[in-house]
Amino acid sequence: MHSIALSTQTVWTIRAYYKFEQFMDNLMNLIGYWLAIYQSISLSEHSIYRKGKLENYEIESWEDPDVLPISISALFAFACSCAGAAVGMSQVWWIGPIAKMIDNGGDISFELCFCFSAIGYNLLRFWELKYIGR
Repeated sequence: MHSIALSTQTVWTIRAYYKFEQFMDNLMNLIGYWLAIYQSISLSEHSIYRKGKLENYEIESWEDPDVLPISISALFAFACSCAGAAVGMSQVWWIGPIAKMIDNGGDISFELCFCFSAIGYNLLRFWELKYIGR
């Protein structure tokens, strides 16, 4: 009885190994897209709005929601970058229209996520600072 269970488990494990590897590969690509979004928002905030100086950050108010930005611009940037990821990705389960134009289906989602996110964030962040004030 134990040998039958062990044999079944071994077969499942070997089959799952190849599926898990593909799943992890796809997941790491999605995490990479998120990293592009995070980098563009962080670099824009630091270099444009904080003028590249650490003194321009209010460290004491890090947990005061009345002082922190509302982040409408960050949510908009995330939505824009999702569009960039969709049109530029070349994965097993989806090839976007821009990626199809590249020979062998090149994946340029990281770059498009970064650009779409930076543009979307900076468009709304000026408005957010002007009308909301934080």
